Amino acid sequence: MLAKRLEELRLRWGLKKKDMARKLGISIPYLSEIVTGKKTGMRKIVDFAERLGVSVEWLTGDQVLAPVVGEVSAGGPFQLRENSYLEFFDITNLPGITKQTGLRCYALRVRGNSLIPFHKDGDILIVEKQSREKIRHGDMVICHREEGSYVRSYDLRNCLPSLRPLDLSRYQESEPLTASTTIDKIVFAISS
Repeated sequence: MLAKRLEELRLRWGLKKKDMARKLGISIPYLSEIVTGKKTGMRKIVDFAERLGVSVEWLTGDQVLAPVVGEVSAGGPFQLRENSYLEFFDITNLPGITKQTGLRCYALRVRGNSLIPFHKDGDILIVEKQSREKIRHGDMVICHREEGSYVRSYDLRNCLPSLRPLDLSRYQESEPLTASTTIDKIVFAISS
């Protein structure tokens, strides 16, 4: 399991093997021996967990973690920290989140109270990447554009997909959903 988890993190972070070995504080050959199963790496498991910012349980078991990649509010765009996570959030026991789905999830922390009555400061939003086919009218989504990402409500009232801001003072405004806009579905919210 350790080999699988190390490789999963390396791919999620977009690291080369030499960069992952450096992050773990080991040599490239030792990392290769762990990944190929020649060595277990279990003697260094606590050190690996600390260096990677994950739990020992996750590295060795079935725990599913979502990286917290940004902080959101109803206002302007936010940037995703895809390669430098703020922390990891355990989504193992969330209803409807399978291990397979969990591998496509990331988390966002709500900052401030601009998303009230939907979400408050400190809430965690679990988002499934590339889930456009699962999105329905009224779902909360993260839309990604060149200038950044936004929290929006998916609207199909006029049979044309559009996005609405979650800022209640601007909720009546509607933004067309363009072909260049990618959207991910917020699949779970955890109250703080």
